[in-house]
Amino acid sequence: MHIAKNMEPYKMTSNKLKNNQQGFVLSLDLHMSLIIITIILGISANTLSYETQKISSTAHTYAIEHQTIETTDILLETPGTPINWETINSHKNIPGLKNPNQNTLSWKKIEKLKKESNTLLPKIYKNKQQTKITITPQDTRIKPIIINNKNNKKSKEIVTVNRTAICDFLSEYKVLEITWTTETLEKLYPISENIDKGKLKICHHDGITTKYNHSNNQEYSPQNRWLCKQFQVNLNELETNDYYILSEGQISSFKWIIDSTEEAYNYTSPLQNSAIKLNNKIKASIISKNTTTIWMHIYGPKNSNVKIYLVKLPKNINSKYIKPEYFKKQTCYVYIENWI
Repeated sequence: MHIAKNMEPYKMTSNKLKNNQQGFVLSLDLHMSLIIITIILGISANTLSYETQKISSTAHTYAIEHQTIETTDILLETPGTPINWETINSHKNIPGLKNPNQNTLSWKKIEKLKKESNTLLPKIYKNKQQTKITITPQDTRIKPIIINNKNNKKSKEIVTVNRTAICDFLSEYKVLEITWTTETLEKLYPISENIDKGKLKICHHDGITTKYNHSNNQEYSPQNRWLCKQFQVNLNELETNDYYILSEGQISSFKWIIDSTEEAYNYTSPLQNSAIKLNNKIKASIISKNTTTIWMHIYGPKNSNVKIYLVKLPKNINSKYIKPEYFKKQTCYVYIENWI
């Protein structure tokens, strides 16, 4: 009995030790659980933050893309404000590239936007955006027109827009246009082998009874034809403008005459692949009036395919534009890059 009584303190100590060990294990489990929960919450928070940033970035990119598309359509489908903004120096100008009353892009507006892109582009592409516009004509003889040629390699958000448009570069400067094909000639002058000489009058040369008569009779030109067109010239216009003949196609056998109803010439000159300046010829044809009817006479094989333009251009125009490809409407591909 004495021994049993002495064992009681040991039993109590042992029980306390077990309780303490159980408490320690519970505390350790709880601590580990809290660590795991904290890690899970941290990972979830990071994932949520990443997804939030991703959504925010996507929304921002979408906003830029939407604005770029909307602004591009306005730029290409409106003439701007005012409609002749390209001729006015004003900080209130809002650019647009469409020709008024035409479904084409204006060369003058494109050139103005290219020249002043640093001040004009931010008026339509806003919020500190940078914009580069590339207009590539279908005719590969014309080099792409680049507006605001800046580098976007450092940007992570780049929005691109592609559009197709009709470009009208310099066709407003055309005075005459001749499409020389067999079908076109037959429609203009329905000539047959049995036509009476001199019956078909096409210009003032038809009063001449020699081979210089331009009536296209078979006796003098069985395989060739004359095509003659007239236009009005004021002597004062020659002070500020230059007249040119431009041609493309197989023109090696073609010849031309410039004269007037007052002064008829029979001397012909060959067409060239380069521009032919006409001011001196026109001056020599104007005898007694400030305004005179000038004739352009073209002679060549009837079975040919040739395009001929007579154009009137400002004297200060860059010579690189005095080429046939700039005087016809054509498809252009517009590529726009927008970034911040």
